[in-house]
Amino acid sequence: MKVFKFGGASVNSAPAVRNMADIVRRHLGNSTLIVVVSAMGKTTNMLEQLVPGVHPAAEHPALMQKVKDYHYTIIHDLFPVAGHPVYAAVSDLFAQLEQQSAQAPTDYNFDYSQTVCFGELISTTIVSHYLNSIGLDNRSPTTNTARASSISPPHSATPTAAPSCPAAPSSSPRASLPAAPTATPPPSAARAATTAPPSSPTASEPKA
Repeated sequence: MKVFKFGGASVNSAPAVRNMADIVRRHLGNSTLIVVVSAMGKTTNMLEQLVPGVHPAAEHPALMQKVKDYHYTIIHDLFPVAGHPVYAAVSDLFAQLEQQSAQAPTDYNFDYSQTVCFGELISTTIVSHYLNSIGLDNRSPTTNTARASSISPPHSATPTAAPSCPAAPSSSPRASLPAAPTATPPPSAARAATTAPPSSPTASEPKA
């Protein structure tokens, strides 16, 4: 298995996506490839402007249109047929992004992670569909667990998790409490712990 990671500059235009696909094809060989792509070009910079609270809501439509125009320019070049499924898939992501950016501000770091992740969601969707269209079959993003496409020889479809934004916390981001102080054992207890016989293993909690 090989893992290929392509940065934003490697997929910042339709020609760049085609070049990326050529690289993938040349290195496929007899091993499965995991292809990971960043947000296209400067998409992350654009998405940072859509984080709730950064700009007034009245400015969001114009900012959102810049994101759409940039990606649709790439899509129209790669997929000249208007009915290709990539259009519906990306349109759905744009709708989710608009809904996210319209949320009331909460914790900035949380809002940021929930917004800018759409860059990878959109780029992975476009790249996955393009690879399928040129015969490099991979699982199109349909579930929410990772940011990768898998390609197996001889170009057979391989189930792959799709990109996703970080999961929302179980409680409000503002409701975090400081960690409870760790109790310090008395010196006698510390000495007892260091002299415990090897045959008495100390239980430890499994890592999360």
